[in-house]
Amino acid sequence: MKVILSLSLALALTMCCAPEAHGADLMAQIGKVTDTSWLEQQTLKWGFIGTVCAAQGLTGLTEGYHWTRHSNYGGSYLVNSGNYHVYETARRSAWILSGWLAYANYRDSDLNTVGKVRRTLTALCWGRDTMEWLYKFQRYGNPFDYSEAHNRCAMVYFGFRGGRLVDISIGTGPFSGPLVDIGFLIAGLLLLK
Repeated sequence: MKVILSLSLALALTMCCAPEAHGADLMAQIGKVTDTSWLEQQTLKWGFIGTVCAAQGLTGLTEGYHWTRHSNYGGSYLVNSGNYHVYETARRSAWILSGWLAYANYRDSDLNTVGKVRRTLTALCWGRDTMEWLYKFQRYGNPFDYSEAHNRCAMVYFGFRGGRLVDISIGTGPFSGPLVDIGFLIAGLLLLK
């Protein structure tokens, strides 16, 4: 929400303070930001996958910090009250950049629709693992902690209970936890083209 408000304010200030930027000139300036034709295929591929993984990983760190603070259980191994806003700003920036690269991949005419879907699914599979591992690192100090107590909500999806949309989670343990993580890694690798 803050990002949308910031972008709206920037656009309003540009239109008010720069009269030469009205109309066609303004559209030309916006066109420069939305032009993605200069990006190479490897930049589109690895930039998108990398920014999704970075955004997910930073989300894992900040969420691990929040859950540790609210539950009074677990430690604070990287993010703390003194540097939280650095990680939160980096997280937001990574999501903005991954959104722009997702748009660039969507606009790319050299990759067909199946290739675009495969690339997106690879980013999501690897991003899921990155988020999970950095969350566990922030909260418990061990990214590969597969104890049942620390993996009660390892996979979350949505469903209806009593006519209401709710979070439903699947817990994993010492055997199933690594299998899930390896499964997402392999699925991402198989989808990568």
